[in-house]
Amino acid sequence: MNRPTCISLAFAVVLLGSPACQNFEPDAASRAKLDETITDFYAAINSGETASRARFFTEEALLLPNGGSPIQGREAIRDMLTASQDAIFRIRNREILDMAVWNDVAYTVNAYEYAYHMPDDDSVWYPTKNIHIWRRQPDGAWQLHADLWNSSPARK
Repeated sequence: MNRPTCISLAFAVVLLGSPACQNFEPDAASRAKLDETITDFYAAINSGETASRARFFTEEALLLPNGGSPIQGREAIRDMLTASQDAIFRIRNREILDMAVWNDVAYTVNAYEYAYHMPDDDSVWYPTKNIHIWRRQPDGAWQLHADLWNSSPARK
């Protein structure tokens, strides 16, 4: 991860969490578009849309996977997603723990369980939490710019 991206990511998380910035809600149409995009993103995950899921990310998006190296750029994210397209990845019981919008940037903090396995294997569900930072694009569309997650041991 390059230094400016790291600083921008840290700044956005701190800034968006401050009470002074939580009053900058976008207009109702923009907020509705953000909510729709988030719903569509999770629907794409649960439908198995592995190859096309990269469309939700900005061109310079950053993934910070649990226990892995950073992955930067939509193309690199697409490569990572399609490398494992035979596996099944599903999310359940997602709950938004926190959310704020500040002009053209928003964040969500989520808790959920995920299962990642090959088709012939049983599902094992892992409790997980993530932070998503979303950016509103010039055309009004929202795209995922940073995705950081952390998993816990599987529940038995």
